[in-house]
This record gives sequence, C-alpha cells and structure tokens, in this order.
Amino acid sequence: MYYIMFNDKQKALKAVTFNGHNLRFCSNFLKNDKDVVLAAVKQNGYAISWIYQKGIIPSEAVLFAAVNEYGEALEKIPEKCRTKELCLAAVRQYGEALRYVPLELRTEELCFEAVKQYGVAVDYVPTEFRSKEMYLAAVKQDGSALKSVPEKFYSDELLLAAVKNWGYAISYIPRSLLS
Repeated sequence: MYYIMFNDKQKALKAVTFNGHNLRFCSNFLKNDKDVVLAAVKQNGYAISWIYQKGIIPSEAVLFAAVNEYGEALEKIPEKCRTKELCLAAVRQYGEALRYVPLELRTEELCFEAVKQYGVAVDYVPTEFRSKEMYLAAVKQDGSALKSVPEKFYSDELLLAAVKNWGYAISYIPRSLLS
C-alpha cells in the first residue's frame, strides 16, 4: 500500500483539518508540532492515538481539545497524563469515558457528571457512590440503565422515570411490582 508522508506543515494542516486521522501520515517532526496536532484533534479527538504510538507527550491544550471533541479519546491518553480536570471534561462530552478514568480519580461529582450524560455509565461508578440520586439520574438519561439498579433502590419515581424514558424498561421490573 502507498502512503504519503507529510513533511510540509501547510500540507499537513490541510490534511488533518480535513480528517484528523491524517495525522498518521505526518512525519514525526510534524507529530511534535502543536499547530498540526491541535488541528488534528479538534477535527477528530481520537486522532490523538497517532501521536502516542511515537511516545510523544502533547501539551495540556491538545489533551483537552481531544477529549472535548471526543470524550472517548481519554482511552488513548496515558494514565500518567489523566488529571481530574481532563477526566471531567471527557465524561461531560461522553459519559461512557468514565470507564477510562483511573479509579483513584473517580469522585462522586465526576461519576454523577458521567451518568447524567450517559445513564449506563452507572456500571462504572464505584459502589460507594451508587445512591438513589445516582440511579435516578441514570434512568432519566437512559431507561435501560434500570437493568443495573438493585431492587433496594426501586421507587415509584425511579421506575416511572425509567419507563418514561424507554418503554421497554418495563421488562426489567419484577411482575410483583407491576400490580
């Protein structure tokens, strides 16, 4: 297969602005260029994966641009670069990114933000943060999150919220509670 290797900054900028994944065709020198990398991750946050293959550590601005464009880009950022603020930005953009947040950075606030954005992210919330309020937020965002709610947290409000959000959630409710 034939690949073009970009060595010219202006051509590289055009290419990554069109498709951030074109960063993979840039020279190592340009993968170290803040303007080129920033343009790439602003177009597609997941493009950050092409610089870590070369062991390059980008600036904080590049990291934030990547997760603000696509929260799941957090997966491609080394753990040593994942700060509380970066993880919060990632889960606000894409709640399921919570699964890439190191356990020691999973605060109740961060988990709640993730669940409000993506209800099923409740599966990645540490047990000590799972509460009636957390589960209610989860089912309000995505009724299918009801499958993750222990029965001891069931209430009329929670069950109704789940079914209003997603009618099929009724199939997760035990028959004894439907009468």
